[in-house]
Amino acid sequence: MWTRSFETYIPKPLVLPLNIGSRVISAIGAHGICIAGSGAGVAALVSTALIGKVAPAFVAINFLIVFASYRIDYLAERLNSHRSINVAITIGCFLLVFAVCCLISISTALVSLLFPLSTFYYARPLIPGRVRAPKDIPFLKAIYTSGCWAALVPFGMLYFSRWNFIESMWLGIFVFLRMFVNSVACDFKDMDADQARCILTLQSWLGQTKTLLLLYIVNLVAALLMVMVVILDQVPTSMAWLGLSAIWPAFYLDAINRGRVDLRLLSSTLIDGEFLLWIPLLAMAS
Repeated sequence: MWTRSFETYIPKPLVLPLNIGSRVISAIGAHGICIAGSGAGVAALVSTALIGKVAPAFVAINFLIVFASYRIDYLAERLNSHRSINVAITIGCFLLVFAVCCLISISTALVSLLFPLSTFYYARPLIPGRVRAPKDIPFLKAIYTSGCWAALVPFGMLYFSRWNFIESMWLGIFVFLRMFVNSVACDFKDMDADQARCILTLQSWLGQTKTLLLLYIVNLVAALLMVMVVILDQVPTSMAWLGLSAIWPAFYLDAINRGRVDLRLLSSTLIDGEFLLWIPLLAMAS
């Protein structure tokens, strides 16, 4: 049965501006701005849970941490031009984060260094020739990156000197589950490259259909988890809206399943764009 594609419904005068906008957004996402926005959104969530409000300084610090961490991976694997400028930007971001964290405490500043180190060794073996890089170890790729995202929760505890372990535990589990969904979804664009490098991922092991089913389940579990812990008074009631956070992943997982989305545009911008919305939502909720 013949069906019309989505593009055929777009008025012709809008086609060119939309194409240009899509290219601009893709370029911004490819350079790490959107994923850094995810870091800002998660930081807003962490600060709201720990101190009851969005902390702009903490949000900005995490934006820079995630941006610079992404740049390390970008420099290592994809960037072959303007390396000196990009290295300077990356190092400058980390130095700024380190300097600001030193104003909080030396321990906070030292812990902030763990994020670039974890990214540096993400694609490189700790012991060359003897140990494989984390991203090349079967099934570890998404778990490793999700763990790094979840580490923003204890980093926030140290930054704010708030040691609510129960609340932070639930928050860390939620962040891990949501980022696991995002990380595995992003891996769909790398299926051919991973197979060429003989890297065993969920997609190559389970296939697309079963992998998407697993992600649907994990996404739903993450949302229901937050609803449950709010009801049990384990986290602030301002976290209750996270029960709706399953909606956007459900849309993009369905788009992947139907083959109606550019996987590179999805992974570099559309997935991460959701977390930017968390900042105003959390600000209003708190």
